[in-house]
Amino acid sequence: MTDKFKKMALYDGLTGIHNRLYFNHFIDIQVKLSLRQTSPLVLLMIDVDYFKLYNDEYGHVRGDECLRSLAFAVSKVVARPTDCIARYGGEEFVVVLPNTDAKGMKFIAQKIQRTVSLLNIKHEKSPHELVTVSIGGVITQSTNHAEELLSEADKNLYRAKASGRNKIFLSEDVDRIAQLGSIQTP
Repeated sequence: MTDKFKKMALYDGLTGIHNRLYFNHFIDIQVKLSLRQTSPLVLLMIDVDYFKLYNDEYGHVRGDECLRSLAFAVSKVVARPTDCIARYGGEEFVVVLPNTDAKGMKFIAQKIQRTVSLLNIKHEKSPHELVTVSIGGVITQSTNHAEELLSEADKNLYRAKASGRNKIFLSEDVDRIAQLGSIQTP
């Protein structure tokens, strides 16, 4: 019974991946490790494009099936034992990639987006006619505050959505973003 309660506390009941409670604890530890070891840490925020319209068109049961499919597919991309994928809320997911450089961040973000497209989930209310995702990400090794990382990834997610959705917007190092600019991929 205790094991069942532990699982309920750390995993999302709908998707089977980690939940926000687990993520909050995990990201705090990873930020501290990244700073101590001076190793890069990547945070990706993923949002399902036009998900409210999907639910309105196909119903909440199909919406739940969609979220489960996406969670399963993304968890196959984020496969290292040190990585973490979690449901952040609603149709948003977060991915934490310890010891991952900017090239790896871009590769994983693009692979997630491609994998979701290959699910070929029909979405007539989307201009893309399929379920797609927007991704905002950031890489750092110099912050000791998870909130800074979350804030920057969220801003980049907003930029990806504002530029037409089904986009990826990534930036490097929270403390040096103004100097480095950002990486935008189609």
